[in-house]
Formats: sequence, structure tokens, C-alpha cells
Amino acid sequence: MKILIDSSVFISLLAADQYTHKQATNFFDKLKDQNARLYTSNLILSESYTWLLYKNGLRVAVGLKNMIEMGENEGLLEIFWIDDLLSRETWTYFVKF
Repeated sequence: MKILIDSSVFISLLAADQYTHKQATNFFDKLKDQNARLYTSNLILSESYTWLLYKNGLRVAVGLKNMIEMGENEGLLEIFWIDDLLSRETWTYFVKF
């Protein structure tokens, strides 16, 4: 199973004060059991780090960074790096459809 993880999932997982925190924790536990392959992008991570920094502090934002690095090292998470070319190509598809 392949799943794209958005910032709302990362935020809910790391910010214990979010009403969706328990759901996010349960969601990740199920994904581990199913050996799911997770994907995200550098833009999603940037949004997540910034939100966590301003709402929950540096310790929580760094906690996400550590979790991301662990996921990459264990082969559970792949990050898509959105550069200028990919951004322009994506916009072309967006306006086409």
C-alpha cells in the first residue's frame, strides 16, 4: 500500500493537543502493521515544521525531523523534492484538468 502523508497527519501525530492526535496515532500504528510505503514532499514537511514550531515549539518540530529521518533510514518513508521544474510541470497538469 502506498500513501501520501500530508501536513495535517504529521501535525496531528506530533501535537498532542490536537483533537485528531489519537486518530493519527492509531492510523500510523495500522500502517506499520500493513507494511505501508509512505510518501511526502519537502513542501509538506516545511509546512509541518513551521506549524509545529509556532504552535508547539522547537522541541516538537525537531521531534518531527527526527521521526522523518528515522522513517527514511528504515525505508518506510520517501520524500519527493519539489524543485522549480517539477513545480512548473505540476501546474501544467493542474490547469489542464
